[in-house]
Amino acid sequence: MSVQEINKHAVLPPIISSSDKEFLENMQRYIITETERVGCNEEGPADEYYIIYRNVFDKVIEYVTAYKSILTSIKKEYDAFVETIKKGRRTTFFLHGKLKVLAAEPTAFVYHKRRITQLEAK
Repeated sequence: MSVQEINKHAVLPPIISSSDKEFLENMQRYIITETERVGCNEEGPADEYYIIYRNVFDKVIEYVTAYKSILTSIKKEYDAFVETIKKGRRTTFFLHGKLKVLAAEPTAFVYHKRRITQLEAK
């Protein structure tokens, strides 16, 4: 492929209008101020992060009318995925607690048997 053919298919970055640039800068400032206000740190996923970025995504969808339907579909799938993860976390937390209780049962049983033996010896 010649240089001319490569240049023919090269895609230039889109020219961003001043209103688009201002909107994107506002969104970036919103993300920064909200994460600072809520006290999010970068040590892992937090519900606060999800809420902040979900709100920004909603604003982007409202702003970009040409891609509204595809962005709405993407957001819907993303929200469903996040809910699945949250549900999995809740289930894991519940099962972890249940596992602790079940793990303690043999110990409690041994102590009960020992106490029965002590009481029978009296």
